[in-house]
Amino acid sequence: MPALDINWFRVEKGFDPNIIRKSLERRYRDPTLVDRIIEMDQEWRKSKQSIIQQDTALTRSKKSGTISARLSETRRKQIKKILVLHKLSLKMQMRPNKRLLKTRKKFCCLISIN
Repeated sequence: MPALDINWFRVEKGFDPNIIRKSLERRYRDPTLVDRIIEMDQEWRKSKQSIIQQDTALTRSKKSGTISARLSETRRKQIKKILVLHKLSLKMQMRPNKRLLKTRKKFCCLISIN
């Protein structure tokens, strides 16, 4: 099933979503789908940015593991537990992000169907 490129909905990329709205109106389709896709895309991008920032923090904390060599064994175990919990937290945050991406793609496909 062909889908529209998500960049066509992004004004900051130089595209005009009004063109898609007008195309939908000419085909007697609901032009508010464009607004819903734009909202979902913005939400997806925000959550993705948050995940990237947290992943970067996790990577930095892993790299600082050389410093933890000076710490006591119990403290190192505590830090490892925190890192594992942080990694699990990232995985849990990615689930709704994946669902949002699938929904956004579905809407893009709905628009592109004749």
